[in-house]
Amino acid sequence: MLQDRLSHLMREHRLGRNLVVVSRISGQWMLQNIALIGSDRATLQGIVNGLAQSGGLVRVALHYIRVVPSGRMFLSEGRAFSVPLDHGYFENIVSSPLLVAEDILDDIAIYTFVMKNYPDLYSKAPVHFEAIHGGGQNMLRVIDAKMEEKRIVVAIFDSDLKAPVSPRTKQAIIDKFVTQRAWPLLSCLLTPCAEAENFLNVRVLSAVDARISSSRSVSILCEISYAEEQLRVPPGERFELFFDMKRGLDISKSATSGHPETAEWITAKVNLAQSMAEEAAIAGFGDNILRRTLDSNAAMAEFSRSIRSKDWQDVFGPFVQRLRWLFIAPGQKRA
Repeated sequence: MLQDRLSHLMREHRLGRNLVVVSRISGQWMLQNIALIGSDRATLQGIVNGLAQSGGLVRVALHYIRVVPSGRMFLSEGRAFSVPLDHGYFENIVSSPLLVAEDILDDIAIYTFVMKNYPDLYSKAPVHFEAIHGGGQNMLRVIDAKMEEKRIVVAIFDSDLKAPVSPRTKQAIIDKFVTQRAWPLLSCLLTPCAEAENFLNVRVLSAVDARISSSRSVSILCEISYAEEQLRVPPGERFELFFDMKRGLDISKSATSGHPETAEWITAKVNLAQSMAEEAAIAGFGDNILRRTLDSNAAMAEFSRSIRSKDWQDVFGPFVQRLRWLFIAPGQKRA
């Protein structure tokens, strides 16, 4: 069994699905005492030889799996999941991690882009995951099904917040779900903004095409953004993080939203756009705004610049860093 489990682990590393780090002492012991086939033996030797480049990751990783000979699976140091080689689902656990998102195409494309372009010491580290469509309202059911497979499951939910003062109802539901399931390799993250579209700021949207850049909505959002900068509004409380990029804002409906603090916050933000006068709404950019952005070289170049800004990193940095550590993979894929 030991040989088979290690062989599976080496194959996952060789295929670029999971980054495996082995200490020099442990690696030499395995090379001398376990009868690995040629490709697995070569992979293990390569891992040991590359320890100088990869060993430091363990010290700084927010999350990682520590493979142990036997015993029970548990979380140690708040970041290391100890998984025994004799665990009945060992091969499932060390296979490709799963990323469940509300939209398998555009949302995941945005998350992948920010993971690959976030500028820090490990920004060049590749990421790997198997994308799973969450099915909107069925996301919790999808996650349940994947947990039954005993896999590493990471789920990203839109927070759907209308304002930073809005009730964290969705967070409470997801926290309860995670607690009840008690699967230590499940991570559920909520976006630090309303939804995936709000990772894009108004400068990115303006670069998509001429029709958007000349739209009244962009003009209003720019006016509000400029006023917020002048007032030194904290980056996490900016209007563009909570504005519905797809459907826009009906000001009269927001005033009767049922949560007074949210309505007051939205009204105060809209009032920053003095040119609006008697306008009753800010139009959205349509359901395909993410796809249009992803297809625009100019917009994605602007998005890359935005990711490097301090304001963007203050808001999204903790989310992106936590997400990326769950998917760091080897740099080279070999059959």
